[in-house]
Amino acid sequence: MKEAGRAGAVEGRGERERTSRRARPLRLAIRALTSKAALALALALALLPVPGCLGPDPLPPDVAVETPSSEPSEPSFSSEEIARARQGAFEDYSPLDDLGRCGPALACLGPENGPKPDQERGDISDIHPSGWNQAFYDFIGNGGALWNRCHLIAWQLSAEDDNERNLVTGTRQMNEAMIPLEDEVAEYIDRTGGHVLYRAIPMFEGNDLVARKVVVEAMSFEDGGAGVSFRAVLENVQDGVEIDYSDGTSRAQGEDQEEASDGGPYILNTSSMKIHRPGCGALENMADKNREESSATLEELIDQGYSPCGLCNPL
Repeated sequence: MKEAGRAGAVEGRGERERTSRRARPLRLAIRALTSKAALALALALALLPVPGCLGPDPLPPDVAVETPSSEPSEPSFSSEEIARARQGAFEDYSPLDDLGRCGPALACLGPENGPKPDQERGDISDIHPSGWNQAFYDFIGNGGALWNRCHLIAWQLSAEDDNERNLVTGTRQMNEAMIPLEDEVAEYIDRTGGHVLYRAIPMFEGNDLVARKVVVEAMSFEDGGAGVSFRAVLENVQDGVEIDYSDGTSRAQGEDQEEASDGGPYILNTSSMKIHRPGCGALENMADKNREESSATLEELIDQGYSPCGLCNPL
């Protein structure tokens, strides 16, 4: 019996050793995988940013980061702005700065902000935003005027007419790019009766009088942005025109400075002896009998006794 027991024990041990040998590759593979996973986890933890050590902390959710594209992206409104919108509709327009430039405009827009059904749009020609230096080009449609008086918050959304804190000097191209965004907001308000948190920011560089771009953000309020949600960066440019943003002067691309200032057309007031640009607001009050168009140069007109209009500054 003892011999049989010893033989059975030896046979069992042999079987365990054979099983152990067969399982050894599996154990080694598991150990290797475990080691690799531990190494990967350690590496991932080592790469996590440590506040104050590997760079600045992540931006808080209330900080807006400018999108370098004109394509719509996500709006970024602060918790304070959202809390204010909960109290109802409002409109805020920044006071003009020392250079006469507009600042950001913020509003919570709803049916109560827009024009009444029988309300007509008012005249805004008396407003000359900073950098207003009108010029005309044959390749620009609708009369050829380069500059438009662009509402930061559109009339159809705010019923604001000649509010100087809501008007910037903008190209026709930029103004036309704003219209689909404004239409989207207006259509949402008309359809739902809801409100839209809205902001427009003119972006100036240094002491430039004309904004390089306007950033527009909108978010439908009651549904948390389900109906309207965009952030668009609209470049204040016009195809075919070179713009000096410091003062709003311009010239056709490829045209040298001497050619750009060589001659009219100018509108003369033969009574006041003033030289006007064709888009000057003073022309509306000029009597037809005193109006005369001229293609002469400024130097020639000044030699004839005329002087430049201080409003449109044709120099």
